[in-house]
Amino acid sequence: MSPALQLALLGATLVLPRAQALTCQWATREFLINVSEMPFQWKVGHEVCANGWGCQDTLILIDNGLQVNIVLTKGCTPVGNQDARITEHRAGPGLSILSYTHVCRHEDNCNNLSTTLPLWALPSTAGPGSLRCPVCLSKRDCESATKVTCPAGSTHCYRGSIQLRGGGVFTVLRVQGCMSQDGCNVLNGTREIGSIVVSEDCSPNAFLTCEWGSELLTGRNLSQMPIRWTATHKICDPGEVCEETLLLVEAGQSSVIAGSKGCTKGRTQDAPTVSIHSGPPGVLVASYAHFCSSDRCNRARSTSVLLNSLPRPGYGWFKGTTIDPHREIVSYAPDSQEINPGYAHSGRETLYLNGSLLFQNINLKDTGYYTLQIIKRNVQVERVTGQLRVYQQVLQPTVHASNTTATEHKDSVVLTCSTNNKKVSIRWFFNGRSINLTKRMKLSRDNRALTISLVRVEDAGNYQCEVSNRASSNRSDPIRLAVSYGRSPMGLPVGTSVGIAIGVLVGVALVAALGYLLLRVKAGRASGQRNHREMGRPAFTPGHGPVSSSTSPVSPPPPHWGLGCAGARQRTNEFSSTAHTLLPPE
Repeated sequence: MSPALQLALLGATLVLPRAQALTCQWATREFLINVSEMPFQWKVGHEVCANGWGCQDTLILIDNGLQVNIVLTKGCTPVGNQDARITEHRAGPGLSILSYTHVCRHEDNCNNLSTTLPLWALPSTAGPGSLRCPVCLSKRDCESATKVTCPAGSTHCYRGSIQLRGGGVFTVLRVQGCMSQDGCNVLNGTREIGSIVVSEDCSPNAFLTCEWGSELLTGRNLSQMPIRWTATHKICDPGEVCEETLLLVEAGQSSVIAGSKGCTKGRTQDAPTVSIHSGPPGVLVASYAHFCSSDRCNRARSTSVLLNSLPRPGYGWFKGTTIDPHREIVSYAPDSQEINPGYAHSGRETLYLNGSLLFQNINLKDTGYYTLQIIKRNVQVERVTGQLRVYQQVLQPTVHASNTTATEHKDSVVLTCSTNNKKVSIRWFFNGRSINLTKRMKLSRDNRALTISLVRVEDAGNYQCEVSNRASSNRSDPIRLAVSYGRSPMGLPVGTSVGIAIGVLVGVALVAALGYLLLRVKAGRASGQRNHREMGRPAFTPGHGPVSSSTSPVSPPPPHWGLGCAGARQRTNEFSSTAHTLLPPE
């Protein structure tokens, strides 16, 4: 596509003077996308300009063949009118840089560029060459740059940074890719693109990545124990190097440590340095500094880089609670850096440079109090006393039982835990679990004896005891308690008592059921005979004979017949209810 046609698509027109304030499209955007996502479109806002100001478009594309970095700025500008223009600052093969600029005043929103299509319509037709280079576009680092085969005509691998400032844009872009010429001139001398000032830097520090972060710690005796130092990382500006510094101030037991990591200018010192600064008596002031010029070279992970370089304090260990030369075990003199055994040294003690005292082949006689004297770097003296307790390794205990086979409801059992160790704790276990004491169980005051009164079947199982001190524990082998069925409190065996009770209940139930049936049958017969006599008897008038000697058919029973039957049933129920405790409910 020819430049003339591209400008026609953009709607370039003659500029006419305009007096009133313009409304312009406004945007400041930066995109890093893959080539496959091109051409690219964006959305914009709007702003009202000052009187006499115009609208501007500035678009920059930096392409390395795999990725495209897009820098866009739109808005108001006091700059004079400029026709829409496309510029190839670097046309390839390999790296290419193109830009579009336009300043207008002829109508509102005349800076209406909304796509990269006009710039992206310039294709590259170069085939593959023989050179391979790492390619990268990144605002952070290019440590994992992809290596590709360069287009034909490429002769050198470019590595540098491009800085873009202006129009709301402030970016340092790391660039790697293929070029057809050597040197640091990917911009071909360009210094300004529209409202954006551009520059490049190909020095080694242009890609420098440094660890970054700060620490401020306060506490007690921070000079004694290293503290972890965590940090992130950042990309330095051209000309900067990595730095890390630590400052320690300690007065008595109170300490402050301040530290920083990052980028700085004007320092080239590669070797770390530690300095001890003069201060008031009793105050220690020390610092650590490191400046370097390789990626993440300021990688100290803790304050030990400072603490390990400080002069060591002096130590002295004593047996007992006082500082007595005749009871001194061992000491360390920082001036001569010598470790000297004392009068109380047995040959089994070792002093380390951090002040720790090691006992070899420790025994019960080593139990007692020990005092450490510390002569600090600020000439302060500290003393601390502690107690050392030595415990024997406990041996396996044994459980003894007064009897291992007991009769239920009759016998009691005493289990005893036997151990040769003193000052130990004792616990009991039943079937592998900590025992739950019942009302029939009782422990002696020292837990050595477990008494089970009138054992039951559920008490049968494995019993163990465990002895322990602060150093170790040991559990006995299990001893099994067997419980046989005994007699109930009535004097009969439990099984017999249960069988008798069941038999009695069943017998009573059968007798009651049989009596109930006999009563029902007897009551039914008596009722039938009475009804039959009432139906066959002639009617008499009291004191007279029959009213009539003639016979007549038997009449249907009157309504109260059914009531008489019901009454009979009711009487039967009343009788049976007197024995309800022996009968199941109907």
